[in-house]
Amino acid sequence: MSPLFRSFRLTALAATVLGAPAAFASGYNFGTQSVTAQSTANANGAEANDASVIYSNPAGMSRLAGTQFSLIANVVLPELEFKERGTTTNGLGLPVDSDNGGDPVKTTFVPHFYLTHRLSPRVVAGLGLYVPFGAKVEYDNGFAGRYYATKTAVEMLNINPSLSFKFDEHQSFGIGLVAQYAKGALARQVSAAQAMYGIGSELGLPAGTVQALAVGALGVEDMRFHIQGDSWGLGYNLGYFYELNPHTRFGLAYRSEIKQKLAGDAMLQNSAPLATYIASGPLAPYADAIFANFPTTAHGHLNVTTPQSVSLNAYHELSARLALMGDVTWTGHSSLQHLTIEAQPITTTYIKTDWDDTWKASVGASYAMTAAWKLRGGYMYDQSPVTSSTDVLPTLPDNDRQWLSLGTTWQMSKRSSIDVAYSYVFIQNQSIDRSYDYEGHPNSTAAGETETQGHVAGSFKSHLQIIGLQWNYAF
Repeated sequence: MSPLFRSFRLTALAATVLGAPAAFASGYNFGTQSVTAQSTANANGAEANDASVIYSNPAGMSRLAGTQFSLIANVVLPELEFKERGTTTNGLGLPVDSDNGGDPVKTTFVPHFYLTHRLSPRVVAGLGLYVPFGAKVEYDNGFAGRYYATKTAVEMLNINPSLSFKFDEHQSFGIGLVAQYAKGALARQVSAAQAMYGIGSELGLPAGTVQALAVGALGVEDMRFHIQGDSWGLGYNLGYFYELNPHTRFGLAYRSEIKQKLAGDAMLQNSAPLATYIASGPLAPYADAIFANFPTTAHGHLNVTTPQSVSLNAYHELSARLALMGDVTWTGHSSLQHLTIEAQPITTTYIKTDWDDTWKASVGASYAMTAAWKLRGGYMYDQSPVTSSTDVLPTLPDNDRQWLSLGTTWQMSKRSSIDVAYSYVFIQNQSIDRSYDYEGHPNSTAAGETETQGHVAGSFKSHLQIIGLQWNYAF
């Protein structure tokens, strides 16, 4: 690849798909798709008492009578603080001024919807529209990791038609088709110094001259790289439900991988300061030729596969008032070991992730205070797929987390009920010491160099609060 373009390394679509610190669960999972589930820290997969069971286990629809729907709204109040620790450099190893990035996350509103209808005594159909992944982060332009990303936004929507079949009084099976729409955008800064190094090398200038051009451009305002794209992917989910007796039941659910190819347009903005620097310096005789071949637009795409998962859950009524429940989920995050982003004529970029598979476990309970009011609560421990500070993505400073949830169900009438929940998510502080995005890429050795987006060292401190409201209605 031409050295002229080496500075325009595209981490854009990768970070778009991988979300941001506002993601509720480990990796880049959204974390909650039901307020009934949220109130028990997602322990109630085998409870199956409203239409939102479509997400956790479609086989559980077999317990629902008539026609039912659940309308859900989540409000997320995230907090994220970054503190730089150590010297920040650009991709050439030159020190740069930087800051902690300001307040990068904001309050977010997220809706979900579920509908079920009994077709026969043994068959129930359902439709779920919910957000499986989604987050937004936007740092100030002086953020220490600005050459990785300053803004990341991702929205994903699953459209999930489902069927459940009741085999006998104990067993049910469920299946669903998942059509997933993904949309994302990312912005990052591009170092003028790194651009000058590439341009000088392309022109065949002596090494000392190239280095002097790069150092001289350290004070030139960064350029801004922006990309946005979208795609559709298809997957499926399966469920098995076993009712031992009216008081005890178990569920087993599987969610498939979904292959996405995010594609969109990329632009390089704010190149005027660099153009002025070139036109007024030793490269002035080459200015016209340089900018005649200067890439400012490209079409980019990234192939990524969302992880598969398997969940086992149980529900047991100890008495007419008190019920206990639990869930254990395995997620195949190890399918994401690296990302390769194509954005020609700008570049092809390789990003190492080295994620591991993860487990999460939750326990919950519900207590019927009266015929109309039920108190709910739960705890969850959720592993992170990131195991080393050198693998942390600046736009996803993920780490192990713990959930504490409380909620209540108000049975307003025979047909209508309201669920309200509050969750506090403790996220373990995470450190970052990242500088090697292109190590291990087959082309790096051939090129005789290891290329990076610079060195970022620091620590992240974050937590989340989630408020949920759900209306359930049965016809």
